[in-house]
Amino acid sequence: MMYFYKTVSFTFLIANILSGVLISLVIIYGFIICFISFMQIDFAKVLGVPYRILIKIFISIAEFTSKIPFSKVYVKTPYMWQIILYYILLFGFWYLMRTKRLKEIIKFKKQIIAIVLIIVLIPNLIDIIPRNNLKLYFIDVGQGDSSLIVTPKNKKVLIDRRRK
Repeated sequence: MMYFYKTVSFTFLIANILSGVLISLVIIYGFIICFISFMQIDFAKVLGVPYRILIKIFISIAEFTSKIPFSKVYVKTPYMWQIILYYILLFGFWYLMRTKRLKEIIKFKKQIIAIVLIIVLIPNLIDIIPRNNLKLYFIDVGQGDSSLIVTPKNKKVLIDRRRK
């Protein structure tokens, strides 16, 4: 979500708890209606009425959780190497838990937290450093020259100079 949508949802846990039970009912009930519709379409239409109600409840849960304040926080898009590192760390912790070596690693938890914070924070702090984004464009317009200046605040200045 961070990479494609530039957002992080803090209400995903609430939404998943509320809709987790309902989604299994919706899927199973939907398959039953599809199967019955091959044999008896009129009976499937009757079964579809409560199905529509379940779908509306499901959509209402999604709309409710999306309107909670701070449900969506906009973030800077992470670099691809940060995403890859995240999955490597996630797989590493999963592997350590399966092999029951996690207790040995927990001894170094302060060092591990410091390394992860450095890896995550340094690239983001570098992006905070202001850059001089002043852009100059020189344009040949035939009978003269033009210059387009675009300032860091996206203000545009066009200078037109005619040749004599």
